[in-house]
Parts: sequence; C-alpha cells; structure tokens
Amino acid sequence: MLDDQSSVAVKKYIRAADKKLFAKEVIVHSQINHKNVVRLLGCCTEENALMIVMEFISSGNLNDVLHGSSADGRLPFPLDKRLNIVIEVAEVLWCMHSMYSPVLHGDIKPGNILLDENLVPKISDFGIARLLCANGAQHTGNIIGSIGYLDPVFCENGILTPKSDVYSFGVVLLEIITRKKAVDGAITLAQCFSEALAKGGNMLHMFDEEISGRRNMKFLGDIGQLAAKCLLRDVKMRPEMVDVVTSLRMIRKALQSEEENLSQKHASVPNNSIPSNSVALAAHRFGHLNIFSEMEMKNMTKNYRMTFREEFCECLYNGMLGKDRPVIVRQLKTTTESDREKFLNTMRILSQKDHKNVANVVGFHLGKSISECVYESCLSNRNLYDTICSMEKVPLHLRLSIAVGCAQGLVHIHSLAAENPNSCGTSLLGHFRSANIFLDKNFAPKIFNVNLSTFHGLPFAQKNTISAKYYLDQRDVSGQLLNPKSDVYSFGVVLLELITWKTVRYMYDGRAHVLTTDFLVSYGTDRNAIEIFGKVYDEQGKSFIHEAIAIAVDCLQLDIQSRPEMYDVLSRLRIIASAQSIRSKLNAIDNNKPSQRTSAPVNNTAKLHPTIISTISLDELNDATRNFSDDVLIVNGFYSRTFLGILKDGQNCAVKKLYPVEGVQVEVPTITRMSKNDNVLQLLEYFLEGNIRILAYEYAPRGSLHDILHGKKGVKGAQPDTTLSWIQRVKIAVSAAKGLEFLHLKADPTVIHTNIKSSKILIFDDDVAKIGDIGVSKKLIHSRVEHYDGMRNFSHEAPECATTGEYSTKSDVYCFGVVLLELLTGRKPIDHTLPHGQYSLVTWATPRLSEDKVEQCVDPRLGLGGGYPPKAVAKVTSSKIKLKPDCPRHGKGFQLPRRRW
Repeated sequence: MLDDQSSVAVKKYIRAADKKLFAKEVIVHSQINHKNVVRLLGCCTEENALMIVMEFISSGNLNDVLHGSSADGRLPFPLDKRLNIVIEVAEVLWCMHSMYSPVLHGDIKPGNILLDENLVPKISDFGIARLLCANGAQHTGNIIGSIGYLDPVFCENGILTPKSDVYSFGVVLLEIITRKKAVDGAITLAQCFSEALAKGGNMLHMFDEEISGRRNMKFLGDIGQLAAKCLLRDVKMRPEMVDVVTSLRMIRKALQSEEENLSQKHASVPNNSIPSNSVALAAHRFGHLNIFSEMEMKNMTKNYRMTFREEFCECLYNGMLGKDRPVIVRQLKTTTESDREKFLNTMRILSQKDHKNVANVVGFHLGKSISECVYESCLSNRNLYDTICSMEKVPLHLRLSIAVGCAQGLVHIHSLAAENPNSCGTSLLGHFRSANIFLDKNFAPKIFNVNLSTFHGLPFAQKNTISAKYYLDQRDVSGQLLNPKSDVYSFGVVLLELITWKTVRYMYDGRAHVLTTDFLVSYGTDRNAIEIFGKVYDEQGKSFIHEAIAIAVDCLQLDIQSRPEMYDVLSRLRIIASAQSIRSKLNAIDNNKPSQRTSAPVNNTAKLHPTIISTISLDELNDATRNFSDDVLIVNGFYSRTFLGILKDGQNCAVKKLYPVEGVQVEVPTITRMSKNDNVLQLLEYFLEGNIRILAYEYAPRGSLHDILHGKKGVKGAQPDTTLSWIQRVKIAVSAAKGLEFLHLKADPTVIHTNIKSSKILIFDDDVAKIGDIGVSKKLIHSRVEHYDGMRNFSHEAPECATTGEYSTKSDVYCFGVVLLELLTGRKPIDHTLPHGQYSLVTWATPRLSEDKVEQCVDPRLGLGGGYPPKAVAKVTSSKIKLKPDCPRHGKGFQLPRRRW
C-alpha cells in the first residue's frame, strides 16, 4: 500500500545472488510502456532487499478464468470476450517485437496474463524476458521457460527470436478455444491439436462446449488454423505478431457482423441502435453502467442545486452517488427519438472500456426531452486552464507528464471510435481544451472530453464559447464533421499551453496574443522566443522544450492529412518526457541535493527509459572485444578508441569506447532517433554508467572513407586502399549527402553533426556511405580553442567554428565541401609532406575550382584519358558549397542539388 492508499504488487528477490536477474528484469520491463502491460512503478536496490513495485491487478489471471473452479462453477466466458483478450495480448507482443531493440517476453502463458475487473488483459512477469539485438536474434545456452509453452526449436538450438513468443502465443490460443491445459500428463495440448489437425478429423470434440455452438464453428476453426501456424516447427514459416493481430481482428470483425445480422433478423431497428423504450430490456448492452431514474437524479444532485460549472449552452452539476462517491452530472437535450438513440449508442460505446486519463461514465438517465450523463468526479476538480492562470511555476518534467497523460486519454477515446465505425463517432470527438482537463492532487490528468454536447441540436459554431474556439481547427468551427485529427489540432494547442505555461490567449507587452498565431510566428523567426516565458524556461531542458514545440507544430498543421495520429504523438512525447524526468533527477544529484520531491509521481513507468538505460552489460562488451584488446583495435582517436566486437548472436560490431574527456557529450536519444535512416550508422547497443560510455555500432567492413582514400587513420605508414573509380566516388558522395540532408532537413528537430569528415563516413558494400558519430558532440570552449588546436584538426572545420566554438548546419555544409574535395583530389585536408603552400587542401584547391582549371585538382590515380568525365568534374566543383573562409553560407541547411553529377 502506497502513501496515497493505492494498492501495489511487490515482487521480492529472495537471494542476493539474483542481483543481475533483478537488474535485467527492471531494465527490460522499463522499456515497455503499454496499456496492456502491468505498469512498473519503481524498485528497491538495497542489499538483501531487491524488490520490484508494480500496479496491482485485482481480478486474477487468464489461467484462473480458464481452468479455475469455484463453488458457483465456472464464470461465463463468451467467444467475443476471449477474442478481445487474445487480440490485446497479441498487440502487446507486436509492440514489443517492433521496438528498435526487440523485447522477447519468453514466458507467455495464461498465468502471466492478468485481468482487471473488465477482463482487460495485462502482461506481467518479465523475469526471463530479454532485449534482443536490432536483427531480432540471440543465442543462449540458458534454456528457461514453462513446459508446454516453450518453443521446442529454441530448446534444440538455443537461438531466441520473436518467433519463440509466437509459438507460446499459439499455445495460449489453443487454451482459449479448448479450455484445456497446455500439459496433461505426458501429452501437450500443442502436440495433441497438431496431430488431430493433420489427420483432418472433426475438431469439435476439442473445442470448449460453452462456445462450440454451430454459429461459432467457423470462427473456432479459423482461430485453430492460426494457432497451428504459430506452432509450426519451421520457425521461418511462423507468422509475425503483426500478421497474427491482423488475422484475429478479421475473425473478430466477422464474428461481430454475424451477431449483427442475427440481431437484425429479430429487430426492426439497426443493431447498433437501441430504441429508447427498450433501455431496461437492453441493460446488458451497457456493461457496468448504472441506469438511473429521474428521482434518483434529483436526489443525486440535491434537486440540481449543486452547480459545478455553467457555460454557454451547457450546465454541469456536482452530485453524490450513495454516501461517499462524488460524481459530475451533465444535462443534454434529447428531444427527438434520433437524439435519444445517439445518446444510448454513445453510452453503449463508453461502457466498453474505462481509462485512467479519462473522466469515465458511471451511468445515465434517459429522459423525454433532457437526458443526463453521470461521470466519475475529477477529484480536486481543478482544471488545467485555471491551474495555468493561478500557479506561478510547474517543473518541466511535470508539464510533460501531464501532456503524456492527456495523449494517452485521447488515444483511448480514438480507439473507441475506431472500434465502433457504425456508431455515431462524432459524439466521441471534439471538446478537447485545457478547461476540460482536470488534475488530481498529484497532477495526474483526466480528460472530460466526450463531446455529448453535440446532442444539443444547435449549430456547432454556436456551441463554442469565445475561449473554446481557439482550440479548434477553423474547418471544425465552420461546421465540418469532427474526426480524430480535429482532436490532434486541439491537443497541439494544449501542448503549447503546457510548454509555455500560458493560456491560449495571453497578455504580453500590454496586449493580447494568441499562442497558435503570435507566439508561433515569433518562434518560427527566433527559437529563443520561448525565453519570454522566463518563469518556466529551463536551460537544462532547452532541447526538450524545442522538441515538444515541434510536436505541437506538427499537430497544428492546416493540412489535416499532414497531422500525425495521436498514437504517434504519444510515442514522441513519452521519449522526451522520460528523458527530461531523468535529467531533472540527475541535476539534483549533481547539485548535491535530494531529488526534488513534487506531489506527483511523474510517469513512473518512464523512470528507466531505453534512451538512458544501458542495453548491454559491461561484461558482455568485455567478452565481445576480448577485454578491449589491442588485437581488435580498429581506430585510436583523440576522444575514443574503436574495437571490432562480436555480439552474442554472432553479429560483428564496431565498439567505440569514449575517453572521460571534458566537453564530450553522448546524446543517446538523438542517436536512436537517427539510427533508422539508410545513410546513418546504426547504433546496436550502448552502455552508459558514470564516466564509462561505450557505443556499439554496426560494423563497416570496408572501413571509413579516410581509410580508403588515405590509408588507415592513426597507423604509421598505412597505404590507401584500392583506388576508387569516379563512379564509386560519386555514389559515396551522393549517399553521404543523403545522410546529411536527412539530419538537416528531415530530422525533427534538426541535428547538427559538428564533426563531418572522411573518417566519420563509413563505407559499406555497393559503395553505400553512412554518416557516423551522430549524437557524440565535442563542445569547444571559446577561451580554450588554442589549447584544443593541437588535439583536434581544424582543417576540415568551418573557420567560424574554430574562432567561436559554435556550430550550425552551415558549418556541417562547409565540412562536407572538404570531403568532396578529398574525393575529387585524393588529398588529405592537411598534408605536411607536400611542398609549402600546398599543406591545406582548401587553400590549394579553391583557386583551381573554375571549369578551366579543375582538371589540375583531379586525383591522378583516376588516370588520364577517360578515367573520369570532365563535365561531371566541373559539375561537382560548381555545387553550391562555399569553401572560402570568409564567405557566408546561406540556406536552411544541406540539400542535395537537383542536377545529377
């Protein structure tokens, strides 16, 4: 039991020797933030007290429901409920397997699928889960799992892949439709079912009697066939979890259509419509919702004397359900039968699922002209709008946590609308604004967002107060039909309010401004415009503020198709929220202060995030590199040493071990965000702990461009590799340019590399070039530039960087121009073996880049008489990359020229 009286589940490791297993479980569990995974709330690492704290799920597990017994017999368990459970479990596994470093659960079985009071599943027990490498495979000699669910192929070869979870899920599918245990004596359910299926016999005897009626046989057969595919011995033939999810959803949709058709045969109204005179008879359609009488509503609100909030065309009342359950009552006009049917169908939809970040519906009253919806109370009843107006300062990590909670609530609402396409979806959308976001004492948000006011029968534009219209896309105000992207726009406005801690209309410099126009115009011109909000500006969190504003700008796109989906917004917010939360804790430690205690346990699931937590142990890295032996040393640089390593799955990697040098920063969020581009070097693993910073990248078998052109860097007397042809040089230049273009123009926010040079451009097969060292920056202090001059070769850097220590996209462009000169000439940026006056490549080549002189610069190794096309050389030198030291470089960043070389 926590201080706030909420129940939790505590898992205690008994043996101190299990510390590695404990750390591994915490790391893996912390990577996953999903509604169908038991939330990790925290952990205790004290000696002999290793404990993991998780949310408490009160209604047991799927094994209890399938195989348990009670005095009253087994609970009814219809096929649609079973399908909902396995679909949500499959969606979690799909999510886990799709992560950059895939997560393998390793022990999927009914006992590890917990169920809440609404039979919503949550996967638990990550004790033997593993983080896989990016290619999704891992070899291990430690075979662990549950008999009956363990992949037999894994038992034979020790190779773990996501398909191992697919096998276990196939067994769970069989249990769902047969209600038989996975192991019965010496015979497994998987073996028994596969043999029966292979014989082609009647499978009816295997299915659970409760669901094996004639109408369900086709669906049971389809589920059985899908389970059989998951259980195939040939791992490659097993489906991916995304395919399993798609198949199960199609089966559920077919089942729902069958039920709807059956209902239509026995009713004169559409199956999704519930006649108002049949509410009592159709009570089962409203799940856990209460159906109140008119007298009960009057007693609940003390005859409507307890007004909660009055607005234009809307009135909310406080109420009390029973003796100690506060509620909020919303009145709605339902003067026509159509209004009443829409109202009832909305109640039916809302009864399907509750969510912690949504003010959930408790019940309703259907009247002839006025109907009422009863919501759970929003605790302190303090809304975000009033909080912004009244509170002087709220920490950035707390504001980001509120944003994440709101996004989670909207994703839930949108999923309800998507799962009920034949219902009046517009009643679920709209009305999202800060005044409708209520915060409890811990600042956890609840959205009061269900737009039931659409039943008032008034034109939409009339129903919005002056303040509400600023949250709406103009096409929504003009009467267009609401859709999920309407909420995305409104969320963008609220996100700006949270980041700036200003209401959508605010006073500045003596006049009124609007965040979505005045502020964004100023911010677009000068990113430092955020500093006008001094009371919440956080220098340490500067990058997170800019990333959050970038998300808001995407949400506010006028082109509705350009706006992201809410689940994409949520994913981006979770990353920056968790990273900022951790940074605030680290700053407190650095300042020798206890971590700042706020009244809110901010996004506890994100305390250990994949952008911060190491994905590989130091022991594993020692094994991979033979304890960082010089025998496998690839590069010995000023700031790091790079070794050839072999990961457990046999994959080669380049392991970069950074020296604890002042000013060298590692920005893992930036690296992981960029790693999925074809022309950016992929990060495979990382270990960050104190001053030990080690990054494992994909291995470039051909080395760097510097190695190929000039010989292995740092190796005395090294000779260049085989001479590159002109075509090869062009291919390398174009693919490297694509990588730089991605960083400058397509990455959000823009990434400045700061150290583009030939040794940072890695060459792969087919002359594909990838830019490396992204997110590893060297911050030069202006007063110490002279000191660093001997350590860092400024020959490839823009002159302004050497004098100011500041970098921009333009300085990256300058550096890339030097690389182009290296490709063209075959010379090093600085070569003291050459005659005086030719030391500097830029100084020597610049006056020779005119079309009539450029052939003087061409690498003589290309040969004379057809070794290269002169016109193409002239095009390279005419590319708009200015190399003169004092020549300003204009433009937004690097962009590939439209003409081809």
